[in-house]
Amino acid sequence: IVRWHHCDDFPGNPRLSFQHQASRLRGDREVLRRARAWAAWALVCQARPSLKGDPAEPTPEPSAPQVRELLVQYGHKNEPYLWDQARLTMLVASCLRSEKQRPTINFQH
Repeated sequence: IVRWHHCDDFPGNPRLSFQHQASRLRGDREVLRRARAWAAWALVCQARPSLKGDPAEPTPEPSAPQVRELLVQYGHKNEPYLWDQARLTMLVASCLRSEKQRPTINFQH
């Protein structure tokens, strides 16, 4: 959805939202939830690099290998693999399609 949306005007900046979740989540399974928020943040950054993060956020943004390591440490056994596949799929899709060739999704039968 983020990748193929026609412009950057979302109801809220998804990159900023996941960045804030990753740095502010507390409570039950905090470390796992933060790892997943960073994973979603990294996917949004890859899909829409034009979206800006929070420059005032004191928590440093992790690299893709650091995000993957968080999923290895705290996620389900196949979670790093699934995240890798999502990243690879977006990379391949961006190579195969130009912006003018966005897929059309028809929800009607």
